Amino acid sequence: MKIIYPNESCISVIHTSGALPLEQVALKDVPYGVPFLFVEDSDVPSNREGRGAWEADFSQPNGAGMGAERWFIAQAEGKINALQALPEPEQPQDVSDEVHAEAVSIFRTGLASLIAQEKALIAQLESIVFQLEGVQL
Repeated sequence: MKIIYPNESCISVIHTSGALPLEQVALKDVPYGVPFLFVEDSDVPSNREGRGAWEADFSQPNGAGMGAERWFIAQAEGKINALQALPEPEQPQDVSDEVHAEAVSIFRTGLASLIAQEKALIAQLESIVFQLEGVQL
């Protein structure tokens, strides 16, 4: 399968590696708001000549792109949610209250650090979106 989407002068084609599910590749690699279609490999001409003459009906797309920055923001937000949902370590019976309290403190510090890193990434990506599109997320 390939992903196609319209651009200013022709239809763009995305060849996937299989590292991500097809829909995730489309959401990430198709520009924000641009419709995309999943098509069979055989539906895409193998000859790039005359590419500007290719036609496709995007009136019922498989979806619309998020663009890379927005996709990575969504991934980071998902990581933050997953991190925030992590339970604190339980206290084993053979561990003293003092040792357990220290372990919980280390856990909370590490968790806070990971969340802060993801939030910093989100801020950088939001800045890029603002620079490129003039849109504040």
